[in-house]
Amino acid sequence: MNMIALETSGSYLSFALMREGSIVNSFHKKVGLAHEVIFWREFPKRFKASGLLWEDLDYVAVTRGPGRFTGVRFALALANAWSRLYGIPLFAPSVIDLMAWRRNQRELSYSVIASTAKQSHQGILYEIATAPPVAGPRNDRRCCLVAYSGAWVGAIGSKKIEAFGGLDDYVAKVLRADKAKTRKTEVLYWAEDSRIPDIAKVFAAHKDTIDLKFFTPNARDLLAFAQSAKAAQFFSDSIAKPIYLKESWK
Repeated sequence: MNMIALETSGSYLSFALMREGSIVNSFHKKVGLAHEVIFWREFPKRFKASGLLWEDLDYVAVTRGPGRFTGVRFALALANAWSRLYGIPLFAPSVIDLMAWRRNQRELSYSVIASTAKQSHQGILYEIATAPPVAGPRNDRRCCLVAYSGAWVGAIGSKKIEAFGGLDDYVAKVLRADKAKTRKTEVLYWAEDSRIPDIAKVFAAHKDTIDLKFFTPNARDLLAFAQSAKAAQFFSDSIAKPIYLKESWK
Protein backbone atom coordinates (compact mmCIF):
# COMPACT_ATOMS: atom_id res chain seq x y z
CA MET A 1 0.00 0.00 0.00
CA ASN A 2 1.24 3.51 -0.90
CA MET A 3 -0.11 6.35 1.21
CA ILE A 4 0.44 9.88 2.48
CA ALA A 5 -0.87 10.85 5.93
CA LEU A 6 -1.38 14.39 7.27
CA GLU A 7 -2.24 15.45 10.82
CA THR A 8 -2.29 19.17 11.67
CA SER A 9 -5.21 19.53 14.08
CA GLY A 10 -3.11 21.14 16.81
CA SER A 11 0.29 22.73 17.32
CA TYR A 12 2.13 19.81 15.67
CA LEU A 13 2.87 19.33 11.99
CA SER A 14 2.83 15.61 11.33
CA PHE A 15 3.05 13.80 8.02
CA ALA A 16 4.23 10.36 6.94
CA LEU A 17 4.92 8.63 3.63
CA MET A 18 4.27 4.93 3.12
CA ARG A 19 5.65 2.95 0.18
CA GLU A 20 4.71 -0.68 -0.39
CA GLY A 21 3.41 -0.99 3.16
CA SER A 22 6.45 0.53 4.94
CA ILE A 23 6.91 4.08 6.24
CA VAL A 24 9.85 5.50 4.29
CA ASN A 25 9.79 9.06 5.62
CA SER A 26 7.98 11.04 8.30
CA PHE A 27 7.97 14.38 10.08
CA HIS A 28 6.46 15.18 13.49
CA LYS A 29 7.30 18.47 15.16
CA LYS A 30 5.67 21.15 17.25
CA VAL A 31 5.45 24.19 14.96
CA GLY A 32 2.91 26.49 16.63
CA LEU A 33 1.09 28.33 13.84
CA ALA A 34 3.72 27.74 11.15
CA HIS A 35 2.24 24.58 9.61
CA GLU A 36 2.10 25.93 6.07
CA VAL A 37 5.59 27.42 5.98
CA ILE A 38 7.33 24.38 7.44
CA PHE A 39 5.24 21.89 5.45
CA TRP A 40 6.30 23.37 2.12
CA ARG A 41 9.90 23.48 3.32
CA GLU A 42 9.95 19.84 4.41
CA PHE A 43 7.38 17.88 2.43
CA PRO A 44 8.52 18.30 -1.21
CA LYS A 45 12.07 17.07 -0.59
CA ARG A 46 10.86 14.17 1.55
CA PHE A 47 8.26 13.16 -1.01
CA LYS A 48 10.89 13.20 -3.75
CA ALA A 49 13.30 11.14 -1.63
CA SER A 50 10.59 8.57 -0.91
CA GLY A 51 10.40 7.50 -4.55
CA LEU A 52 6.62 7.75 -4.49
CA LEU A 53 4.70 8.98 -7.52
CA TRP A 54 1.30 10.62 -7.29
CA GLU A 55 -0.22 8.16 -9.72
CA ASP A 56 0.96 5.24 -7.55
CA LEU A 57 -0.77 6.41 -4.36
CA ASP A 58 -3.61 4.23 -3.08
CA TYR A 59 -4.93 6.67 -0.46
CA VAL A 60 -4.39 10.01 1.23
CA ALA A 61 -5.05 9.91 4.98
CA VAL A 62 -6.06 13.01 6.93
CA THR A 63 -7.87 13.84 10.17
CA ARG A 64 -10.99 16.03 9.89
CA GLY A 65 -10.79 17.63 13.32
CA PRO A 66 -11.91 18.71 15.82
CA GLY A 67 -8.92 20.89 16.59
CA ARG A 68 -7.43 24.27 15.76
CA PHE A 69 -9.37 25.87 12.90
CA THR A 70 -6.37 26.79 10.73
CA GLY A 71 -4.62 23.47 11.17
CA VAL A 72 -7.68 21.37 10.39
CA ARG A 73 -8.42 23.50 7.32
CA PHE A 74 -4.82 23.34 6.05
CA ALA A 75 -4.51 19.54 6.02
CA LEU A 76 -8.00 19.01 4.62
CA ALA A 77 -7.42 21.53 1.83
CA LEU A 78 -4.29 19.66 0.77
CA ALA A 79 -5.83 16.19 1.05
CA ASN A 80 -9.01 17.14 -0.81
CA ALA A 81 -7.01 18.88 -3.55
CA TRP A 82 -4.71 15.87 -4.05
CA SER A 83 -7.69 13.52 -4.01
CA ARG A 84 -9.54 15.50 -6.71
CA LEU A 85 -6.46 16.20 -8.83
CA TYR A 86 -5.02 12.69 -8.90
CA GLY A 87 -8.16 10.63 -8.31
CA ILE A 88 -6.91 9.24 -4.98
CA PRO A 89 -9.47 8.02 -2.38
CA LEU A 90 -9.35 9.57 1.09
CA PHE A 91 -9.07 7.98 4.51
CA ALA A 92 -10.56 10.67 6.77
CA PRO A 93 -11.48 9.80 10.37
CA SER A 94 -12.01 12.38 13.09
CA VAL A 95 -9.26 13.07 15.62
CA ILE A 96 -11.45 11.40 18.24
CA ASP A 97 -11.76 8.26 16.10
CA LEU A 98 -7.96 8.19 15.83
CA MET A 99 -7.60 8.65 19.59
CA ALA A 100 -10.06 5.87 20.32
CA TRP A 101 -8.50 3.46 17.81
CA ARG A 102 -4.97 4.09 19.08
CA ARG A 103 -6.00 3.27 22.61
CA ASN A 104 -8.33 0.39 21.90
CA GLN A 105 -6.99 -1.06 18.66
CA ARG A 106 -6.79 -4.59 20.00
CA GLU A 107 -10.32 -4.82 21.33
CA LEU A 108 -12.79 -2.40 19.81
CA SER A 109 -14.64 -2.02 16.54
CA TYR A 110 -15.57 1.46 15.34
CA SER A 111 -18.56 2.55 13.31
CA VAL A 112 -18.84 4.94 10.40
CA ILE A 113 -19.58 8.62 10.93
CA ALA A 114 -23.08 8.87 9.54
CA SER A 115 -24.17 12.48 9.30
CA THR A 116 -23.42 16.07 10.27
CA ALA A 117 -25.34 17.93 12.95
CA LYS A 118 -25.08 21.52 14.10
CA GLN A 119 -25.28 22.71 17.69
CA SER A 120 -25.04 26.30 18.87
CA HIS A 121 -23.64 27.48 22.18
CA GLN A 122 -22.85 31.05 23.20
CA GLY A 123 -22.72 32.46 19.68
CA ILE A 124 -20.47 29.73 18.24
CA LEU A 125 -21.57 27.36 15.50
CA TYR A 126 -20.34 23.83 16.10
CA GLU A 127 -20.08 21.53 13.11
CA ILE A 128 -20.10 18.16 14.82
CA ALA A 129 -20.09 14.74 13.19
CA THR A 130 -22.36 12.15 14.76
CA ALA A 131 -21.78 8.42 14.84
CA PRO A 132 -23.67 5.29 15.92
CA PRO A 133 -22.72 3.72 19.27
CA VAL A 134 -19.35 2.00 19.23
CA ALA A 135 -19.27 -1.68 20.07
CA GLY A 136 -16.65 -3.09 22.39
CA PRO A 137 -16.10 -4.86 25.70
CA ARG A 138 -14.99 -1.82 27.71
CA ASN A 139 -16.00 1.08 25.49
CA ASP A 140 -18.60 2.38 27.95
CA ARG A 141 -15.77 3.14 30.38
CA ARG A 142 -13.68 5.23 27.99
CA CYS A 143 -13.87 8.91 27.11
CA CYS A 144 -12.15 11.30 24.69
CA LEU A 145 -11.92 15.11 24.78
CA VAL A 146 -10.48 17.70 22.37
CA ALA A 147 -10.04 21.27 23.67
CA TYR A 148 -9.13 23.73 20.92
CA SER A 149 -10.35 27.01 19.42
CA GLY A 150 -12.44 27.98 22.43
CA ALA A 151 -14.49 24.79 22.46
CA TRP A 152 -14.77 21.44 24.17
CA VAL A 153 -15.64 18.56 21.86
CA GLY A 154 -15.60 14.91 22.77
CA ALA A 155 -17.33 11.61 23.35
CA ILE A 156 -18.39 9.83 26.51
CA GLY A 157 -18.50 6.06 26.37
CA SER A 158 -20.33 4.77 23.31
CA LYS A 159 -22.15 8.05 22.68
CA LYS A 160 -21.71 10.28 19.63
CA ILE A 161 -19.15 13.06 19.28
CA GLU A 162 -20.66 16.25 20.69
CA ALA A 163 -19.89 19.78 21.87
CA PHE A 164 -19.89 20.61 25.58
CA GLY A 165 -20.59 23.93 27.29
CA GLY A 166 -17.21 23.87 29.04
CA LEU A 167 -14.81 21.67 30.96
CA ASP A 168 -17.06 21.51 34.03
CA ASP A 169 -19.95 20.38 31.82
CA TYR A 170 -17.83 17.60 30.31
CA VAL A 171 -16.54 16.39 33.69
CA ALA A 172 -20.03 16.39 35.18
CA LYS A 173 -21.34 14.25 32.34
CA VAL A 174 -18.39 11.86 32.63
CA LEU A 175 -19.13 11.42 36.33
CA ARG A 176 -22.85 10.91 35.69
CA ALA A 177 -22.08 8.28 33.05
CA ASP A 178 -19.89 6.40 35.52
CA LYS A 179 -22.65 5.34 37.91
CA ALA A 180 -21.20 1.97 38.82
CA LYS A 181 -17.81 3.42 39.88
CA THR A 182 -16.29 -0.06 39.85
CA ARG A 183 -13.02 1.36 38.53
CA LYS A 184 -11.54 4.62 37.29
CA THR A 185 -12.90 6.15 34.11
CA GLU A 186 -10.12 6.82 31.60
CA VAL A 187 -10.25 10.19 29.83
CA LEU A 188 -7.93 10.69 26.87
CA TYR A 189 -7.51 14.34 25.87
CA TRP A 190 -5.86 16.53 23.23
CA ALA A 191 -5.64 20.24 23.99
CA GLU A 192 -3.84 23.46 23.18
CA ASP A 193 -1.03 24.29 25.61
CA SER A 194 -2.87 27.17 27.31
CA ARG A 195 -5.66 24.83 28.41
CA ILE A 196 -3.57 22.00 29.81
CA PRO A 197 -3.02 23.52 33.31
CA ASP A 198 -6.76 24.17 33.76
CA ILE A 199 -7.64 20.67 32.56
CA ALA A 200 -5.11 19.10 34.93
CA LYS A 201 -6.42 21.21 37.84
CA VAL A 202 -10.09 20.35 37.28
CA PHE A 203 -9.47 16.64 36.80
CA ALA A 204 -7.12 16.52 39.82
CA ALA A 205 -10.18 17.05 42.01
CA HIS A 206 -11.53 13.75 40.66
CA LYS A 207 -8.30 11.74 40.62
CA ASP A 208 -9.90 8.91 42.59
CA THR A 209 -12.52 8.31 39.89
CA ILE A 210 -10.94 9.63 36.66
CA ASP A 211 -7.64 8.62 35.05
CA LEU A 212 -6.53 11.52 32.80
CA LYS A 213 -4.13 10.82 29.92
CA PHE A 214 -2.73 13.18 27.28
CA PHE A 215 -2.69 12.17 23.61
CA THR A 216 -0.90 13.70 20.62
CA PRO A 217 -2.34 12.60 17.26
CA ASN A 218 0.31 11.83 14.66
CA ALA A 219 0.59 10.71 11.04
CA ARG A 220 2.25 7.37 11.81
CA ASP A 221 -0.72 6.32 13.91
CA LEU A 222 -3.02 7.52 11.15
CA LEU A 223 -1.28 5.24 8.64
CA ALA A 224 -1.52 2.30 11.04
CA PHE A 225 -5.22 3.04 11.57
CA ALA A 226 -5.76 3.10 7.79
CA GLN A 227 -4.21 -0.38 7.49
CA SER A 228 -6.27 -1.89 10.30
CA ALA A 229 -9.33 -4.06 9.94
CA LYS A 230 -11.40 -1.36 11.63
CA ALA A 231 -10.70 1.28 8.99
CA ALA A 232 -12.85 0.38 5.97
CA GLN A 233 -15.75 2.67 6.85
CA PHE A 234 -13.55 5.79 6.84
CA PHE A 235 -12.44 5.45 3.21
CA SER A 236 -14.27 7.59 0.68
CA ASP A 237 -14.11 9.03 -2.82
CA SER A 238 -15.99 12.12 -1.62
CA ILE A 239 -14.56 15.40 -0.35
CA ALA A 240 -13.80 15.19 3.39
CA LYS A 241 -15.68 17.77 5.45
CA PRO A 242 -14.11 19.32 8.55
CA ILE A 243 -15.21 19.01 12.16
CA TYR A 244 -14.22 22.39 13.51
CA LEU A 245 -15.61 25.57 15.05
CA LYS A 246 -16.30 28.85 13.38
CA GLU A 247 -17.95 32.05 14.45
CA SER A 248 -21.55 32.00 13.37
CA TRP A 249 -22.93 34.59 11.01
CA LYS A 250 -26.47 35.44 9.98
